[in-house]
Amino acid sequence: MRKTVLILLLASTFLLAFSLSTTVFSEEELDMKVFVDGNGNSIVKLFAPTNIQSIYLEIYHMESRFLAGLHLNYYTIERVENTTKHVFLVNSGVLKGKKRIHFALFPGTDREEIFHLKDLEVIQRAIEMANIQEESKGIEVADSSSLKIMSFNIHHGRSRFGVYNLHNVAQIIREHNIDIVGLQEVDRKVYRSRFEDQIIKLADELGMYYVYAPNIKILGAEYGNAILSKYPIESYENITLPSKREKRGLLMSKIRVNGEEINFLVTHLGLNRQERKNQLLAIDQYIKFLGERII
Repeated sequence: MRKTVLILLLASTFLLAFSLSTTVFSEEELDMKVFVDGNGNSIVKLFAPTNIQSIYLEIYHMESRFLAGLHLNYYTIERVENTTKHVFLVNSGVLKGKKRIHFALFPGTDREEIFHLKDLEVIQRAIEMANIQEESKGIEVADSSSLKIMSFNIHHGRSRFGVYNLHNVAQIIREHNIDIVGLQEVDRKVYRSRFEDQIIKLADELGMYYVYAPNIKILGAEYGNAILSKYPIESYENITLPSKREKRGLLMSKIRVNGEEINFLVTHLGLNRQERKNQLLAIDQYIKFLGERII
């Protein structure tokens, strides 16, 4: 009798432990949407819970013709209705000219979820509009191929000797006559940088348009990437990249240069090699989505 009871207790403990450690994935937890920009470029986003780290996706035409099998082990992070989601990106180039596309998803379990392209919600990309001043700034160049571009990690305004002087940052940009600059490690209202709004101060001193994308926010203080441009910044969007330690982001902007639109992106990658690899994989999907004229 005691032996039977002991066996039953061990079996119950094992089943309980197994049930606690097994990831249960329900159809309601996954969402797929097609995002389309003004130029007709599109990208498919798969929204999943944060416990899903990878997805295997199979794409079929007419339910039977196999088009592609994709292992998605890179993702960005978004807040959707006050819930954090892992967002897996699928470039929609494989879908061009195809109708009646079917997806078979294997999100970390053996369950297969079927989605039909006609059922996916097509959404105009929601992009924050930058504050654009009315007056014209800067000088015009013959075409965008002669732009002077800079990537500048300003280390929140401190020199290599640890001296804080934001004016020196502006002076370097001015001396090199830069048209568009992507900035990293930019502070806003942080104690170490005298609570200054660094991007506004730089934009005012240089007479340039700007956008700012904080990736870290603590008690009103912010820290992130920014863009300064002699040409109007028509729109921008900040994408959260997969990060293990410090939160990282990809700042994407559309800038109008002499009537031509270019996509200008700036980021600050993580320190871990695998983390950087995953971030670059995610960035690559957005670059494919944006099409041509990308810096």
